[in-house]
Amino acid sequence: VVGFAAALREFDDALPEIIESLAPDDILFITADHGNDPTHRGTDHTREQVPLLVYGKPVKPTDLGERKTFADLGATVAEILGTRPTKNGTSFAAEILG
Repeated sequence: VVGFAAALREFDDALPEIIESLAPDDILFITADHGNDPTHRGTDHTREQVPLLVYGKPVKPTDLGERKTFADLGATVAEILGTRPTKNGTSFAAEILG
């Protein structure tokens, strides 16, 4: 748990610099590759809930709730970048863009 907390603090300390470097139309997605309880002993994933924060001037405050699949993030990024749609996932771009 100590190492987990230290890593979070290190990221928190770096976050202001990351935010300051964003251009006015940039969107920052902060997430993880899996949800896990840092107090669990072992290497198995303990939860399937993955955190997601979306930040940027174009982003409107909203609660995305629970998504059915992590692929929704990929679909959203693809739509925002104007690339071809992904096979899986449903974009939530309309929900976050003002």
